[in-house]
Amino acid sequence: METPPPPIPPQQFPYQPEPPKKNNNVLWIVLGVLGVGCCGLFVVGAAILFPVFNQAKLAALGTLCLSRAKQQSTGVMIYSVDFDDRLPLGDGWMDTLGPYTKNDEIFHCSTFKAEPSKYGYAFHQGIAGKNLVKMTHPQTEILTYESTQLGRNALGSPEIDLPSKGRHSLSGGHRNMITYCDTHAKAEKSAE
Repeated sequence: METPPPPIPPQQFPYQPEPPKKNNNVLWIVLGVLGVGCCGLFVVGAAILFPVFNQAKLAALGTLCLSRAKQQSTGVMIYSVDFDDRLPLGDGWMDTLGPYTKNDEIFHCSTFKAEPSKYGYAFHQGIAGKNLVKMTHPQTEILTYESTQLGRNALGSPEIDLPSKGRHSLSGGHRNMITYCDTHAKAEKSAE
């Protein structure tokens, strides 16, 4: 039997080839693009949502003002029950209604929150002291309204003092809060 030939030893090179390096640049590029994309989405989302949140805040302030106006008219009605169905005399009307409302904040328009010396409501001087029972159309007689007169106990005429551009952005327009002698309150569209 013949013996098998001896195995041929592998060729020896003077240096060993290094294994190819992994290229991680693609991973970093993908992560960078994703990061920039997320930041971009955040900016776009903020640009869309912040005005929506601001509109919601303005609508809430308008609703608060309407509620305060309704409380004013309710206070006037409670007062009139105690005084033979007569409305308060115009001078000092907020002070007169104090015991009936128990809340001075209802006389402040919510748009002047940062300015406590400004009130923003006036009493219609044309109906001051009148008898409610003798009114033929109390649902159309303005009682209190948002006024350009901002002082406490303001007294005036809505034809003159009503802000031309309403203070509140509600239902697609600028509106002013007005109360009527039948105690309903309304956000009336301004004349602008």
